[in-house]
Amino acid sequence: MAGKKRTNKKGGNAKKKKTGPSTQQNDATNSSSRAASNGGKPVCRFLLEGKCNRGDDCKFLHSPEACAAGARAQCLREGKSEDDAEMAASVAFQVAEKKREMKAKEEEGSAAASDKQTNDADSAHPKAEELKDQPPQPEKEVQAVNQTKKDESKKEQLKNGKPKQEETKEELSLLPSGLESSMSDFTAAQQEIAKKLCHLPGSTNQRHLFEQWSTSPTDVPKKKAFMEKLESIDKSYPDGGLIGYLTNAVALLEKSKRGENPLEGWVPSVPKGEAFEIGTEAFLETEKLGLEEVGRCGFVLVAGGLGERLGYSGIKIGLPTELATETSYIQFYIETILAFQSRYAPSGQKLPLCIMTS
Repeated sequence: MAGKKRTNKKGGNAKKKKTGPSTQQNDATNSSSRAASNGGKPVCRFLLEGKCNRGDDCKFLHSPEACAAGARAQCLREGKSEDDAEMAASVAFQVAEKKREMKAKEEEGSAAASDKQTNDADSAHPKAEELKDQPPQPEKEVQAVNQTKKDESKKEQLKNGKPKQEETKEELSLLPSGLESSMSDFTAAQQEIAKKLCHLPGSTNQRHLFEQWSTSPTDVPKKKAFMEKLESIDKSYPDGGLIGYLTNAVALLEKSKRGENPLEGWVPSVPKGEAFEIGTEAFLETEKLGLEEVGRCGFVLVAGGLGERLGYSGIKIGLPTELATETSYIQFYIETILAFQSRYAPSGQKLPLCIMTS
């Protein structure tokens, strides 16, 4: 009827619900955040709950990244903390990733079953063998030969990795610029050592040795001298060279951190020895045996620290052995080793001396 106002069931006047500016702004913000985080397409909520069965036909996003972003945005909209949002995103990502892995396995199984059916059908075809024996047409024959070559090339690349030139370029591009510019100045063995040191995993990686190198040609002699030292160290360590040393060092440090004792089960004991009186026949015979081996020995000098307790401000091995010539202990030790070397060591071989200081 004209002139009457429309009323609701409770007898009140029907009023249109008004939305204030803040409500509209929140809705717009939420919509834009969902679109921005998921490429303009909302996340499938049923997937997050494990209830979506539409698969690829679903019009909502199913990627793990999208699910994680959607779960995080939803938590933040609900006023939850950042930690809760990150936890929800992690769970959503794992759920979606698991779904994707299961789907991939199903597709692989379906493809394998389809290939098997195709092979069975081909083998059952009465003219299959006849078709194989028929010579191809000239144009088709050329195509078949070209395709065979391509297939063989792909197989060879998969078997041996990337071509040598491409592999070398890629390896060099991963090296520090100062090292990369100088690789041609090193020997093949030194190049291999440098690449291995830069490509080692985790805490064994030694890129820092080369990261401060300049690309100036004037520094090439210093770089070559450094690489010669590394090569010498690599040859001197019997258990895998320099790379083996680094690997073993990291493994031992990790065991020490875990509290593992590498000497577990070992029992220390004092070795039995003999005391000789200088000048006796037993002393001379034993000394003769030792001199036969001294030419193949290395020497370790436990030098200690400063000589404050002796009233000497320098290092202990700098003290004089006697007052006539004031020959120091370190000089006396070295001259003795050089005498052993000149008389008992093989020609051209130097006897090493290691000085330990505190």
